[in-house]
Amino acid sequence: MLEDVINAYCVDTVNVINMETTNKNIKIGCVTPLSVIVFLAFFFAKIYDKIDWSWWWVFSPLWIPMLLVIVLLLIILILKIWAG
Repeated sequence: MLEDVINAYCVDTVNVINMETTNKNIKIGCVTPLSVIVFLAFFFAKIYDKIDWSWWWVFSPLWIPMLLVIVLLLIILILKIWAG
């Protein structure tokens, strides 16, 4: 069950073309098991009033890795376009 949730939020592979125009498959995980564990710890701490954080920070272990992957993919795209 937990693996299904994790796999639903992960990018399996990204095809990257290097300078010799050969394909390489790179595994990029968006939400790792550690992210889920940290999220659950933050979630239950928030529910039981142990922390006084915004819900944005409670869910941050889930959205920050996805944001980093999106930024990384945008940088790769920009570099590919710029390199020609």
